[in-house]
Amino acid sequence: VKPFRNKIVVVGPIAEIFHDAHETPFGNTPGPEVQAQLMGALLLQSFIHPTPPATDLALELSMVALALAICLRVGNALLKVFLMVVVTVVFLVVCQLLFTQVNLLVNVMSPLFCLVATGSYGVTFLFAVEQFERRRTRNLLERYVSKNVANTILQDSRSFEETLRGRRQPVTILFSDIRGFTSMTESSDADKLVAQLNEYFSEMVGIVHKESGTLQKFIGDAIMAGWGDTHSDGVETDAKRGVLAALQMRPALAKLNASWKENPDRRELSIGIGVNHGEVIVGNIGTQARTEFTVLGDGVNLAARLETATKQFHTDILIGETVEALTREQFVFRKVGAIAFKGKTRPVETFTLLSDRSQPAPAWLAAYHEAIQLFRGRQFDRAGELFKGVLREIGGQDHLCEMYIGRCAAYVATPPPEDWNGAFTLTEK
Repeated sequence: VKPFRNKIVVVGPIAEIFHDAHETPFGNTPGPEVQAQLMGALLLQSFIHPTPPATDLALELSMVALALAICLRVGNALLKVFLMVVVTVVFLVVCQLLFTQVNLLVNVMSPLFCLVATGSYGVTFLFAVEQFERRRTRNLLERYVSKNVANTILQDSRSFEETLRGRRQPVTILFSDIRGFTSMTESSDADKLVAQLNEYFSEMVGIVHKESGTLQKFIGDAIMAGWGDTHSDGVETDAKRGVLAALQMRPALAKLNASWKENPDRRELSIGIGVNHGEVIVGNIGTQARTEFTVLGDGVNLAARLETATKQFHTDILIGETVEALTREQFVFRKVGAIAFKGKTRPVETFTLLSDRSQPAPAWLAAYHEAIQLFRGRQFDRAGELFKGVLREIGGQDHLCEMYIGRCAAYVATPPPEDWNGAFTLTEK
C-alpha cells in the first residue's frame, strides 16, 4: 500500500481493557507506543546516556562540599536553608535540561540526598553548638554581671551598646543593708561571716532575679538592685516589681534567721530597705582597665538615703513618694512623714510597706493618716490624742506613733516657727 511504503507500522491495542500498558519514566505508556519509541531511537541513533559512576561520585562529593560551605560560611540559619533550596531547584532544572537537550540521564537522588543530609546535619549541629556556647557564655557572664545585663548582651547587643554610651531613663532602685554589720565584722570569725553573707545574698538576690530585677552591685554588705535599667515593661510594672522584691525580703530573712537559730556559727540579721523611683543615668562607668554597668544620679542617691533613714524611723522598709504613687493600687502603705534630706530642696514624702492588697488595710490606718494631717495642720492637741488612740488600737509599742506623740507634746509646749512645714530633717546622707 502506497501510504505505508518504506515505513514501519506498529499495530497494537491501546484501549485500557487490553491492559497493554507499561510503567515508564513518563507514566503508563501503551505497548505499541513503547515499541514505536524504541524503533525511533534505533533509526535516529538517539539514545539516553546515563552518567558514569565517576561522574555520580563527583556530583555527590560536590553536593557534600557545597552543603558544608553553606553551613560554615553563612551565619543566618534561615539564609542557609534558603540557599540549599535554591541549590536543589537549580540542580533539578539543570538535570532536566540535560535530559531533554542532550539525552543525558543524571542520577538525581544520590546528590540531592548528600546535599540535604549534610546540610540538615550541619544546620542542626551548628545550632546545638551555638546554643551550648550561648549557655556557657551566659553562665560565665552571670558570675560577673547581673542576669539582666547578661541577657541584654546576648540577646540585643545593639541596644546594650547604646546603653553603654549612657542615657537618661526612669528606673526603680532598691537598696538593702544589714544593720550593725560593722560591729559584726569586728567580733565574728571571717570565714563564718563570709559563709553567712553568701547564704543571705543568695536568698535576697534570688528574689531580685525572680522579680526580673538587675543586681547592680554589692556594696560591702549592701545590695543595690534596679528595675528599668536594662529593659522596662513600663514604669508602673518596674515600681511594682521593686516593691514586691522588698516585701518578699521580709519573710525570706525571717526564714533564714529561723534556720540559723540553732547554728552557733550564724548570727541573727536585720536589714533596712529603701525603694525609690526616678530618672537616672544608665551607662558603662569606669576606666579603660575596668568598667562597670551601673546607674547613677539623684534617684539612686535618694534610694540609698531612704535605706539609711529606716534606722531613724525604726522601720525595715521606706518607700519614696513616686513609688507609692505608682503602686498604691497594689500595696498597702503607711505614711511615715515628709523628710527633708540633706542636699534636697523639697521634703520627700515617705511610706513604709505593710502588705499587698490581698491583705486588708489595718482598721487603725485611716485614723493614723488623719492624725498626721492634724499634726501638719498644727492641731497638735487633737493629733496627739488621735495618735494615742491609734497606739492603743495597735496594742503594743509602735515607734512612729510614739514619735508623733512626743512631737505633739513638744509643739504644744513650744509651737514651731511660722515657716514650719511638718517635715523631719535627716542630717545624715
